[in-house]
Amino acid sequence: MLDYGHDIHGLYNSCVTIARAEPRKLQRLTDLDASTREIVGLLNDFAQTTRCHNLDALSSANSGKDPLEHWNEILLAILRSDVSSRRKKNPCVRRCHSECDFR
Repeated sequence: MLDYGHDIHGLYNSCVTIARAEPRKLQRLTDLDASTREIVGLLNDFAQTTRCHNLDALSSANSGKDPLEHWNEILLAILRSDVSSRRKKNPCVRRCHSECDFR
């Protein structure tokens, strides 16, 4: 486990390899739906680089993508693609719409 460090992509790919010997298979990273791949990518980036984003932003001009902004982008994409028009009228979703620039 220590060999992987904070490489979540590498760890996931090793899990896929191990799962080949099991009756229930694990999808390859490239076979996951776009939202799930994006979430795994966010977690991988956070583990490797962006977890110190706020400190990096204070100390340098190149702090990379803000992980909270990235998470918001993922949530909005999921809301746009997976939430029905009827459910978008729900007060909680409407609140997200007004606070998160949901279209």
